[in-house]
Amino acid sequence: MLDVTQLRQGHHQMRRLLGILAREAATLRQGADADLALMADVLRYLTEYPDRYHHPVEDLALWRLAERGSLPRSAAEELDFEHRAVRHHGGQVLQLLERGLADALAPRAWIAMAAEQYAAALNAHMTHEERDLLPLLEEALSPADWEEIARASARPADPLFGERAESRFGRLRASIAERRPAVRARWRSADGSASLSEE
Repeated sequence: MLDVTQLRQGHHQMRRLLGILAREAATLRQGADADLALMADVLRYLTEYPDRYHHPVEDLALWRLAERGSLPRSAAEELDFEHRAVRHHGGQVLQLLERGLADALAPRAWIAMAAEQYAAALNAHMTHEERDLLPLLEEALSPADWEEIARASARPADPLFGERAESRFGRLRASIAERRPAVRARWRSADGSASLSEE
């Protein structure tokens, strides 16, 4: 059944993917050959599934609380904006990766920076939700609420983490199984930008 536990599981899965993205971006920064195709697969999954199905579920839950007066409308609007921004940012990074795959002369440093910035932004967004949103949803929404949200969201099977993963994500699934990284955010004091690293 759809509930906060599933939303937390979705965050855990996304962080595993961000670990792969961070690893490959670090390889690019070092001037070595990174797996751009694998990085692109990470972005394809994140923009095709969580952006289209995980985040809308959170939005439905938020607006349900806002309509009841349990959450300020401004808070629901803020999270909705964050979801839109993450989706737009991910699409831009995917386009950059696809250009990199098509053009060996595409600037690798730009690709690395864009990937790191996206990963840091998505991680910060999920941390915000885990601190401020998910505990509130867990307390305020009933099983009946979650059933209605599930009917309204009509999520398809997960093409990567589901029981029947799509073949196009085969390499990505294998990479996840090999590494299973825990990911945390680090702030570089030199320029104040965020990056994600594997532990």
